[in-house]
Amino acid sequence: MPAPVINQRYTVGASDWVPIAAPQSCSYVHVQNEDGSINVTMRTDKDNSGTSRTLYPLQNFTFGSAQVSFEPGVTIIWVLAASGSVNVVATFVR
Repeated sequence: MPAPVINQRYTVGASDWVPIAAPQSCSYVHVQNEDGSINVTMRTDKDNSGTSRTLYPLQNFTFGSAQVSFEPGVTIIWVLAASGSVNVVATFVR
């Protein structure tokens, strides 16, 4: 049986959107910006600015639903640093 929680660390730059995809079937995703000074933009559609949400330094965001599962390999969100390079941690909860 897969682990109930999986943590993955991503290095995110300012030039290319980084996909965050479910490593296993999960109902909730918790995303944390580990940088202390750089914002991260999250989008559910990297080509649509209307789906943007800003993840401020050291901020986290949780989303999902007990009624819906994200399937393995499906990109859930895209992330992009405002500048430089930052670490983002995604926690996937079954």
